[in-house]
Amino acid sequence: MLSKFCIAASYSIIYLYVVEIYPTVVRNIGIGISSMASGLGNIISPFVILFANYWTPLPFVIMGSISVIAGLILPLLPETRNQKLPGTIEEAELFGTAKYNPRQTDQQDAGLDEERKALLKDNDSNPEKNMGNGTAYGSL
Repeated sequence: MLSKFCIAASYSIIYLYVVEIYPTVVRNIGIGISSMASGLGNIISPFVILFANYWTPLPFVIMGSISVIAGLILPLLPETRNQKLPGTIEEAELFGTAKYNPRQTDQQDAGLDEERKALLKDNDSNPEKNMGNGTAYGSL
């Protein structure tokens, strides 16, 4: 019963984390691809037991190895706590690096230079300006 709980919890955590890590403009595609990969794993996993015909502990080795590899790769993902999540693909490429330094809250706007403030204000006040360049809703 504990294993079923852990599996259900991991799916919930995965979906929450995936929503945070993908930028806004490709979030639906990212969630769809993640769901497809999850479904593919669900389809393949029952066939892993057939490897026991070759070596009895092989299914346990395969599943355990995949879990350990996932656990070792997890710390390489960027921390999202108290971070402004990426809104564009360019921001997502920089997310988790020292170059990614967006404003986190409105109280921290004092650290932004005037040119960036003007650009943010212009984009917020005039969303139609970016409609023809193929970004966001411009490609619809």
